Amino acid sequence: MTKQPFSFHDATLLSVRLDWATRTCCLEFRGSPTHPEPFHVRFEHVEELAVPNRAPWGPSVSVLELKETQSGRYELEMQSGDTLVVVAPNNSSKPTPLRGAA
Repeated sequence: MTKQPFSFHDATLLSVRLDWATRTCCLEFRGSPTHPEPFHVRFEHVEELAVPNRAPWGPSVSVLELKETQSGRYELEMQSGDTLVVVAPNNSSKPTPLRGAA
């Protein structure tokens, strides 16, 4: 069986955490159809974080897509119509499994 490429589509966003002192942001997810185990994406040297929660398309905790729109600018578009933005130069949006997650 061939493993599907990782997709953030339909992943469930659980939390957005920013450690102000270390300038680290962590987005935690329950899983996605292509990666059912819980995972997180960590950004370092964060310069900007925007987390709107207006839900213009209606309430949702599911991701539409995560993309790097410019070098170091990551946009997480939610199925609610909100777009979270993380500006963190020299990072990647590589998902990492959460240790000890149930």
